[in-house]
Amino acid sequence: GIHDGYNGPVPISQSINFYNKLLSDFRETDTSKYVSNEDLKFMVNTQSFPYSNSSNKIGNRTIHYQKASKKVMLTIFEGGHEMLSKQALAYIELNRR
Repeated sequence: GIHDGYNGPVPISQSINFYNKLLSDFRETDTSKYVSNEDLKFMVNTQSFPYSNSSNKIGNRTIHYQKASKKVMLTIFEGGHEMLSKQALAYIELNRR
C-alpha cells in the first residue's frame, strides 16, 4: 500500500524496485513500463500520486498507481504493508494461460 514504510516495516520502494527488477530480468525494453525514479520518489515522499483516480479500485481500496508489462503487474493501493490476496489470486486465475 501507498503508506508502506510509514505504517509498516518496509518502504514502498521495496515493491517498486522488485517490480522494476522483474521487468529487467524479463528484458523489457519499453522504458515506459518501468516505474521512474521521479514517480518512486514522489510516492515515497508524499504517500500519494498526483494522477490518482479515486474511482479506480482494487477490492474497496483506491488504486494510486499501476504499471504492467508482460505477466508482471504492480498496483499501489490505499493501505499499508499488506497484500490483497483475494484480488491477486482472482487476477492470476483470470489471466492464466
